[in-house]
Amino acid sequence: MVQILVDSDILDPAKHLIDPLLRSEPFPAVLDSILRASTCQHSQSRVLSFVLEAYANLGSIANGLETFRKIRVLWYQPSTSGCNALLDALSSADRIRTAWCYYAAVVRTGSLPDSNTWALLAKLLCKEGKLERVVGLLRLGYCGSSAYDLVIDCYCRRREFGAAIGLLNEMYKVNLRPRFGTYSSILDGGCRFGDVGVIDSMLREMVVRELLPTVRVLDYDWIIRRLCVQGKTFAAEMFFERAQEKKIKLEKDLYLCMLRALSNEGRVEEAMRMYRIMSKEGVSMNPECCVEFLSGICKGEPSEDVDGVLWDVIGGGGFVPNVADLSKYIAAQCSKGRWKEASELLDLALEKGILVDASCCCTLVENYCSKGLLDSVIGLHDKMKKLGGCFDVNSYNLLLKALFEERRIEQAIKVFDHMREKNVLSSDGFVIMITALCHEKEMRKAMNLHDEMLKVGLKPDDATYNHLISRFV
Repeated sequence: MVQILVDSDILDPAKHLIDPLLRSEPFPAVLDSILRASTCQHSQSRVLSFVLEAYANLGSIANGLETFRKIRVLWYQPSTSGCNALLDALSSADRIRTAWCYYAAVVRTGSLPDSNTWALLAKLLCKEGKLERVVGLLRLGYCGSSAYDLVIDCYCRRREFGAAIGLLNEMYKVNLRPRFGTYSSILDGGCRFGDVGVIDSMLREMVVRELLPTVRVLDYDWIIRRLCVQGKTFAAEMFFERAQEKKIKLEKDLYLCMLRALSNEGRVEEAMRMYRIMSKEGVSMNPECCVEFLSGICKGEPSEDVDGVLWDVIGGGGFVPNVADLSKYIAAQCSKGRWKEASELLDLALEKGILVDASCCCTLVENYCSKGLLDSVIGLHDKMKKLGGCFDVNSYNLLLKALFEERRIEQAIKVFDHMREKNVLSSDGFVIMITALCHEKEMRKAMNLHDEMLKVGLKPDDATYNHLISRFV
């Protein structure tokens, strides 16, 4: 069906059909299905390009690169839109070196760049800080307004307002009309660095160009919302504060808009301040906004304020944050030596049914074991086990060693059984178990584990193995 839709240029229904397939099926199965569906090279080429673009849009970079590799192996011509989509995904993931290597391979296929390609190349150069090269591309006439906007924004983030305004004026000379976003980048930069001259100049110019209303008091909601959508949070803050000073009543959902924008830009302190304002004004969060807010503050430095918000929202509000972000925050707490706070937040998450990533427990388990707090480790493990989770390999090895040092043999065996159930086994884990069981004269159990270790292919290096089997003599 997908093949027929793609061949007929009916792409939206084809996308709805293939996206679930790409999410659930491994790449080899998808590829095999495509190649079996049609023997026509032109048809296969079109579908592979469509799949390349779909993988890229889903953020599945590894599968996108595999699809591109297959297209090259078959000597097919990838579509420009598919190539652009993967280039954009690589750039957004900050995989700059891979992006350049990939684009070099795209060029070798004979695929021709379009205006979107040039804009993406400009984006890559901007991420590398090579603005002079991007300006060279602009002056060759390869790029459109979006590339100009990108470079102007980069100049403003570097406080180079002269260069930014120079490019703005240049756009008029090459018959490109600067948009709201173009001017708002310079305005946002002025607000970021507190440059009153730039702020006043841009506000006047935007009114003259009819990008802002003459009487702004009537349209604060519209202005702030539009700035938030474009990520211009410093300028949005300025208008928000002016509205508050003038006692202008803003729409309730505008507070949510501000909170989301500040969170997405990683401005943790400002997002926290907006959260407090919302609490004071009685503005409640919706789930989508709450997830973005929690993700934003979890990416910042651990602090008592952030801890307090997470406890309020997870404990009282019942919202579930992004598990990966919460896990990273707990790991960051541990790296800062905030053991008590990390432990309490982890307990709260588990009590609320939030199964964190195993990696965030590793440092905490190490700290517990070093202090002989084995009951705390076992308690944490039981809570994760109840939710269907487990520790990572390193944490389990630390726990097994500590349990055997305390001669808590039965508990160690139960832990190892769960490791086996979750397939979190390693050579080191087997060596620890076998060594300890030999020490406890449990030779039959030790020999059974030895046989299992060989059977599952986890035999250690020769020196370790020879030392291990010497215990059976």
